[in-house]
Amino acid sequence: MSDVLTVTLGWTAPRNSTATGELGARQVGLMRRLACAALDQWGLQAVAEDLALVISELVTNALRHGGGCTSVCLAHGAAGTIHLEVRQKARCLPQVLPTSAEDESGRGLLIVSSLSDSWGVGESGDSVWCTLAPKAGATS
Repeated sequence: MSDVLTVTLGWTAPRNSTATGELGARQVGLMRRLACAALDQWGLQAVAEDLALVISELVTNALRHGGGCTSVCLAHGAAGTIHLEVRQKARCLPQVLPTSAEDESGRGLLIVSSLSDSWGVGESGDSVWCTLAPKAGATS
């Protein structure tokens, strides 16, 4: 990416807590708000809704399956493409799960896959990344 601007959105849970429940929900909301503020500064509001949903899914997955979310990193290039990386404490291989209409969860990576241009797992297995680009004709 040329002309890369990067922001790392860090959050650390209090020492004697688990990153689930209300505390985890606050982290998800905080990451969403900070990412949307960065998009606003960069003039990339056209991808804000999709990015907010993708961040919600990836941070929630890190909290539920990855031992906690350690950071969220956003970067963008001159063409407006956004690169998002969510790091977690544990190394695990996320996968798209088959779901039925009755399932109440399990669609997070399916949502990420449908909203992103591409996604994957970092080499060390402790992060999930994706890229989003503004849709043709979208305005900020």
